[in-house]
Amino acid sequence: MTHHIQHRATHAKLARVLDLVTGQYMRFKLQCNCEPGDNPAQSEVAGHMGVGSNFLCHKCHAGGTKKEKQSNPGVLRTVQETLKEVEHQLQLASRGVALTVTTRQTETGVKDVYTQFWIEWLIQWSQEQQKCREGQSLEEIKAELMDLIESDHDSVYNPFLTLKYSNVNQDTPVEILHTILLGIVKYGWHTTHTTWKDNQKALYASRLQSTDPEGLSIPAICAGYIMQYANLLIGWQLKILAQTNVFYIYDLVSADQYQLIKATGVLAALLWVPEIFNMGEYLEDVKIAVANVLDSAAKLDPSKIIAKMKYHLLVHIPDDVERLGSIIGQATESHESFNLVFRHCSVLSNHQSPSRNIAYQLAKQDTFRHLISGGWYKERGESNPEQWKLSGHVLLQYVEKSEVLKQIYHIGPHLRGKENVGATVLKPISHKDKEPRSRICQAHQENGKVLFWCLPKAPRLPSYPAY
Repeated sequence: MTHHIQHRATHAKLARVLDLVTGQYMRFKLQCNCEPGDNPAQSEVAGHMGVGSNFLCHKCHAGGTKKEKQSNPGVLRTVQETLKEVEHQLQLASRGVALTVTTRQTETGVKDVYTQFWIEWLIQWSQEQQKCREGQSLEEIKAELMDLIESDHDSVYNPFLTLKYSNVNQDTPVEILHTILLGIVKYGWHTTHTTWKDNQKALYASRLQSTDPEGLSIPAICAGYIMQYANLLIGWQLKILAQTNVFYIYDLVSADQYQLIKATGVLAALLWVPEIFNMGEYLEDVKIAVANVLDSAAKLDPSKIIAKMKYHLLVHIPDDVERLGSIIGQATESHESFNLVFRHCSVLSNHQSPSRNIAYQLAKQDTFRHLISGGWYKERGESNPEQWKLSGHVLLQYVEKSEVLKQIYHIGPHLRGKENVGATVLKPISHKDKEPRSRICQAHQENGKVLFWCLPKAPRLPSYPAY
């Protein structure tokens, strides 16, 4: 609610700051980009019943009977439609019959957790009023209750549904950790290792342990641990399997199982890109990769395509990419490392309002980082009410010498890494190239001239497998 109020305040009166480049003042307003989160959290903010409901998707109307799930692709939901449905449920609740509300929620898949408190209160209050006011009609009681609801509109309705310039049903991008790693990759891994015998498990573990992790951006591989706790793997371990399994299980699984692993690996490689150079070509590749995964999964167990929501969410990835960019940029996985900070902010607070205390503490830390990294701030004084200042040079010099502060607050040039002089990067290779090979270009001087040459590395997999 506080975020909603601050968001609307900047639209009514734009925030005023100093542009240090031009020395002029400028104004801005806050805009909600998206609402990243895992699937249950996104369903909650979108006013959806949840992944276990008959209409399992918070982004579209996919659901209904088994026949409809097999044939109906699902029409996209809109925030206006969801808000209108919540208003209709409030009107039904004002009549005092709980069954009509629950039936409506089941039929539409809309059940806003935020407004559910008021729906239950309306049902109870309407029932009490009907008993106390025997001479008053139901319509009069309903009108009185609805007037009461409208008088406190902001407290009754979900702030995400009333947030200006935001479509919470479509601005909740597919979460790459829970949907891809803990979803599709985990499903494929389960279909393979559960069929192995002890000698096959030992063979796979030896192959996995022999992996050269250079270039994979992963820690040391513990193949024995992965095989021993195959059903309890976490995100980064499943990321290892997504990148390497295609090379190690070719003779340990059936052709259909191997096809699913290949298709999943190609899709994962496409999604883990921080920058998109050709949006049209990239979207086409993603659509083909998603279709390949769904086709491969359907060959193994067709019922899972309509029973598992994470398979269904794959079809929304191209729309999310086109709307918000690379989905790795919206991943919540990077925030998992801050769980300890969140916990300490709550434990060391007065426990009266943990969420508010956490927000205040993180805001203070962010302000401190801004000041020690050379940021400007406005100081109100008697002579000059708007004087912009910079942190003292002694503090900035201390921060420059402190590697600990740089590492904790992610400031300073050390984050950019060391680059070799003369190194360059080639244009990204398209899957349409006949010989897609990554190369390292180096330069040296010979007789006063700068010469370049390229060293070919291992061949790269195509962007999608040929069927």
